Amino acid sequence: MKKSIVEVIHPTTLKNCKAGHPWITLDEHSAEFSKSADLLDVKPLNDIYINDPTHPKVKARYWGKSDIPFDMDIEYRLSEALLERAEFKDRDNIFLCFGEVDSLPGLYVLQLGDVILIQYQAYFWSKHLDIVVGYIKRRFKNIKSIYKQSRLYGSEKVTPRKVWGEKNSNFTIEEFGIKYHVFLEDYHDVGIYTDMSSIRQKLLPYYKKSQTVLNLFSYTGAFSLLGLKENLKVTSVDVSSKFMTVLEDNIKINDFNEDDHQSVVKPVDKFLKNNVEKFDLIVSDPPSFSSNKKKSQSSLSFYKENLDTLMSCLNPGGRLILFLNTHKISRKKFKRTLPKGLKIEKELFTGQDCPLLKGFPEGDYLKGFVIFNG
Repeated sequence: MKKSIVEVIHPTTLKNCKAGHPWITLDEHSAEFSKSADLLDVKPLNDIYINDPTHPKVKARYWGKSDIPFDMDIEYRLSEALLERAEFKDRDNIFLCFGEVDSLPGLYVLQLGDVILIQYQAYFWSKHLDIVVGYIKRRFKNIKSIYKQSRLYGSEKVTPRKVWGEKNSNFTIEEFGIKYHVFLEDYHDVGIYTDMSSIRQKLLPYYKKSQTVLNLFSYTGAFSLLGLKENLKVTSVDVSSKFMTVLEDNIKINDFNEDDHQSVVKPVDKFLKNNVEKFDLIVSDPPSFSSNKKKSQSSLSFYKENLDTLMSCLNPGGRLILFLNTHKISRKKFKRTLPKGLKIEKELFTGQDCPLLKGFPEGDYLKGFVIFNG
C-alpha cells in the first residue's frame, strides 16, 4: 500500500474538510498530488485520504486514521455498515454499503436477492476489490454470486461483470410485496433503483388516496407497479420500448390486472403536449440529462418548460411528485426554480440504507418534492 505525504492544500479545502466535507477537489495544489500512491497522508489535516488520480474533479476522499492493517480496516468498516442495516426484512434490494456515509468512500455494495453487486466510483477500489470480495464470500454463506461494476467518472458505461459464483444475469427480487426483474449483464442499470426504495415506501399513502396514476420517465415501472398493486388505473410513459417491455413483464409476473395499465412509448414532452386526461397522482423522475435524435434536455430544463403543463394534468386535490437526480444542482436551487405559488407538501430524501452525511451536500443528489394541487 503506497503512501504519499501532502504538506499543502488549498485554504478553502482545509476549511471545508474541517467542516466535514469528505473530498479534496481539484485546485492548483491537489493537481500536484501523487498519481501512483494509494493513500495520501494530508499533514495539514493530520488525516489519511484515499487517492483518486483518475477523477477529473475529486482528487482525494477522506479515510481517517486507523491503527489496524488496511485490509482489516476495510473489513471492519464493511461489518459496521452491515450492522446498520440488520433490520431490513421487507425488500430484497438493499444498499449494504453506501460510500462516504459508511466511511468507505466511493464504494457501494448492493444486495439484490441472493446476488451481491459491488460498484465503485473511485479508482482506488479497482486495485483493492479482492479484499471486499473476500469479505463478502465469508460473511454471506447463502449468496449465489458476486458481481462488480466500475462507475468511474467520465469512463464508458459498463455492465456488471461476475467475479465469483454462478451466472445470474436475469432474475427477480421482491420489494414490499412487488416482484421486479433484475438484469446484471444486459444494461448499465440493473432494472430497479435501490436508492429510491425507501422513498417508494414513503409514497404509499399518496397512492392510497388516488385512483389514477401517471408515471413519467417510467423506466421499468417501479412507480407504476405501486399503483397497480393498489388496483389503480396507471399510465406509464417512456421513450424506450425495451424498458417498457420490461415494465409489462413486471406486471405479468405480479399477476396485476393488465387492463388497468396503459403503456405509452414516446418522449414525455410530446406526450404532455397532446394529453387531455387528468390524474390524481403524477410521478416525474427524469434522467439528469437525456438526448434523442431531435433534442437534448436536462431534467431541470424539462421542469422549467413543462411544469405548468404537469400541473394542468392534475385533478383538484391531486399530487405531483417531482424528482431531480443530480448532485450538480443543490436542493435549494431546485426549490428556487419552482414557482412560488406551488404548495410543497413534503420533501423527499434518500434514507434508511442511503442516509445523508452532514457537511456533504453532494450526497443529497436525489431530491424530491410532493406538490399538492389544492
